[in-house]
Amino acid sequence: MDESTLRRLFVRLDADRLDVLLGAWAATRCALVAGRRVIAVDGKSVRGARGGDASAPHLVAALAHGSGAVLGQVSVSEKSNEIPAARALLETLDLDGAVITMDALHTQHATATLVTEAGADYVLTVKANQKTLYTRLKSLPWARIPAVRCRGLRPDGDT
Repeated sequence: MDESTLRRLFVRLDADRLDVLLGAWAATRCALVAGRRVIAVDGKSVRGARGGDASAPHLVAALAHGSGAVLGQVSVSEKSNEIPAARALLETLDLDGAVITMDALHTQHATATLVTEAGADYVLTVKANQKTLYTRLKSLPWARIPAVRCRGLRPDGDT
């Protein structure tokens, strides 16, 4: 195949549908951590993609911890922010039994509810900009909570 044939092929593809299909395929090949899929959700601006006066596109992506495979991504509307885009992305993924990690921006009741109702657990960052939650967490007796450390844990969950 030559370059023009490939170009014509790619122009005819539905890029959003291809993205969903490739993400679903990548999800079947995710490494497990302690027997579970761990998925990071994060937003980034696309470097080097700014054109003229337009700003660079901003995407929210779901990545498999360990492999870094992109399981899905959505564009953030110019008149919005990452929060609704991340929720829309999460709704497209099979989250059953997974652990979802997200930064402090996504530490929201609605996002946590979406994750748990989809059958997943979450690890969300809490910062001082959420004063009530932060204060409640700081007051917990962390020194008395037993910690568990697993050494030599392989990505498939076996030791």
